[in-house]
Formats: sequence, C-alpha cells, structure tokens
Amino acid sequence: MTSPLRTALAVVFAVVFLGLLLGLLAASQFGMQSLTKDKVIVREVALAAPPPPPPPPPVTKSESYSTSALHIDAGSEGGELQIVLGKAKVDALPEPVRPQLKHFQASDWEFDWSAELQTFGLGELDTRPRLLVPLRVAFPDSLQRRAIKKASAKLHVVIDEKGEVTLKAIKYLQYPELKPGVLAAIRMARFTAPSKDGKAVRAEFLWPVELVSGGG
Repeated sequence: MTSPLRTALAVVFAVVFLGLLLGLLAASQFGMQSLTKDKVIVREVALAAPPPPPPPPPVTKSESYSTSALHIDAGSEGGELQIVLGKAKVDALPEPVRPQLKHFQASDWEFDWSAELQTFGLGELDTRPRLLVPLRVAFPDSLQRRAIKKASAKLHVVIDEKGEVTLKAIKYLQYPELKPGVLAAIRMARFTAPSKDGKAVRAEFLWPVELVSGGG
C-alpha cells in the first residue's frame, strides 16, 4: 500500500475517533445537566408550634359496683346445664338530696291578737261586772270531816261581751282539794256584760272570791 493511502486512512480513523470522543463528552455533559436539574433542594423551615389542645371536660366519677349475672346455657339435646357466671356492671344510684328544713322557734308562732281580743281592767270599765249566778262549790268529804265550810280563792278570769267567764289561772286556793269544784263552778258562772264608753267589751281581772260549802 502506498504512503499517501496510508496517510488518508490515518486521517479518517483520527476523525472517526475524534467524533466518537466528542460524542461521549457531549453525552456525559447532558447526563450531568439532567442530574443537576433533577436535584431537589431541601431547606429547613422553622414552623411555629401549634397551640395546645383545650383541656378535656371534667369527667364525673360515678361509683359503680358489679354484681354477678347468671347465664344458663342448656344443650339442644337436653343434656347437662352449663352455668356461666359473669359480672354485670350496674351504676350506683345517686345519693338522695336531703331537703333543707327550716327550724322554727316558739317566737315564730306567736301572734298578736291584741287588736281583736283587747281586754280592759276593772278601773277602765263604765261599771264593774256583777255576778248573776251564785257559785256553788261542793266541798269534799275530807274538808267536811274537818268541819271546814269556807275557803278563800283568787282567780284570774276573763269576762267576754256576753258575760261568760273564762278561767285563765288559779292564783290562790286555800285548799287544793277544792280545785275540781272551782272548775265546775266557773263553767256555770255568769256576769253582766262589761262595758266601756257604752259598748260591750272584754274584761280581765283578778277575782277574789269566798267559797262557802253548798253555795256562794
């Protein structure tokens, strides 16, 4: 082969080799650019912490107790019974509310009847009431055996507008054995109606009386 031909072939091979080399370089550069484009940059971002959640609502504790529940499982063929004990949870009943009771004192029940039941003393009346029915007091045998035929007493009485007598208290009684007879005699006693300014009123006074056996 002549020298010029060899030179031409060498040039051709050199050009081809150079082209391949350039192609490889171009492909490598393109791959690097692709990797650069696909690269993801992750940056740390500071975020504010979320507010704390609201506290849960208070849970009311309810006492409960368990009681055993009886479960009976009978076989379909009428064989033996299988008893299974389980626990059934039953909530305890709330405590009953005790009613608040007001404590009343004796003063709460006191009423003022003075406007309706006003009484007058003997000195305030037009005239003093006069006894219409004599007091008849039966002396007991214990006093008669001692020959006691007279006794003195002082009675706290109220005479109403009709002349009827109400005994409020026995302030003095010479012989306590005469008390039943005095009470019976007061129920039968009648006075003239007390009056003040020409109107019938109630009179209240201490009535000294002398009791005589068999009459007054």
